[in-house]
Amino acid sequence: MKIVQIFDLEQDNILIDIRKLLTLVYKKSPSFFEGQWCIKEATCGYGEKACEYDEKVNDNKNFFIDGTDFFHWLNTTEDYFYHLKVYKVISNEEIGIFDSTFLYIKTDQEELLQAISEFFKDIKVI
Repeated sequence: MKIVQIFDLEQDNILIDIRKLLTLVYKKSPSFFEGQWCIKEATCGYGEKACEYDEKVNDNKNFFIDGTDFFHWLNTTEDYFYHLKVYKVISNEEIGIFDSTFLYIKTDQEELLQAISEFFKDIKVI
């Protein structure tokens, strides 16, 4: 299992939007998002639904969701998180944002890791 941290910035020196990572992951491995996921950490950034998820995580410590629905919502909403840690229940795969500092994905799918490494410019592989 490897972790790729993505530090790419937009023109205004703000971390790139997680939607770019989600879109690339979906193109390369649509099944990545299938199944039950757990939101382990979420810090509300902006938006009603993001704040709702934040409250549910704070109340329950772990909040389980359907991955396909959650990631579709996250990829199409204007809501965003400053910090988000979501992991797939049946595996150790994980995706998220660390304190608005970097995006990350944890997976053992080599083709997906290669595509991410080629697409983004400022990365660190752990």
